[in-house]
Amino acid sequence: MDYYCADHYGYVIGEEARKFISKSIEMAKKNRSQMEEVYRSTRDIDGTAQKLISSFYKENPSYFLSPEIFLDVYRQMVRHIASVIEIK
Repeated sequence: MDYYCADHYGYVIGEEARKFISKSIEMAKKNRSQMEEVYRSTRDIDGTAQKLISSFYKENPSYFLSPEIFLDVYRQMVRHIASVIEIK
């Protein structure tokens, strides 16, 4: 049997384990694209982070991280993306 054990969120087995890495990469690309799109429309790191987490919590109201913590996480990611975009 195939297993994928993660530091966070436990583990998955079987077909889900075999597809976990490729699906994770696909979702990371999708999320990055969304962050870039929102940042380009606002050119504001805090505003972008706030908009993204508001959207996320509408879809995932019971997510285990508080919005305040997740806002800091998103702010860091958007700050990196903004630095890459502004260099171009």
